[in-house]
Amino acid sequence: MIQRDPAKFINKDFTYAVVGASNDSSEFGFHVFGDLLKKGYKALAINTSEMPDTEIQKKPCYPNLTSARPFPDAVVIVDISPFMTLEMVKQMRDGGFYRLWLEEDTYDNEVLNFCDQNNIDYFVEMEIRKFL
Repeated sequence: MIQRDPAKFINKDFTYAVVGASNDSSEFGFHVFGDLLKKGYKALAINTSEMPDTEIQKKPCYPNLTSARPFPDAVVIVDISPFMTLEMVKQMRDGGFYRLWLEEDTYDNEVLNFCDQNNIDYFVEMEIRKFL
């Protein structure tokens, strides 16, 4: 279900998985992942297009949510298409992850309906970096 209070999502004790994390400083995923780390949050890099054993900003990069360790408490999706977001949200459901932050252009009605039907709490239209 859609959430309106970012305070329920921002927590220094959480481990965040950033889907779309990148080493390319021109990409939004670079800045979101980097800002989480710089501000003392635990963050995992998820990037489906990176080669195995790649590092992003000197941290291990995982190809999907199910391989990420430790398991994340929350997922932030940046810089991917709604089609890929839907695949990640299915992994969330299957892995028991129920907190999701969707950055602009990463979702469509199908993604939101899937979240609603699977009791995944999500935030939209708010840039997470403003709340860190």
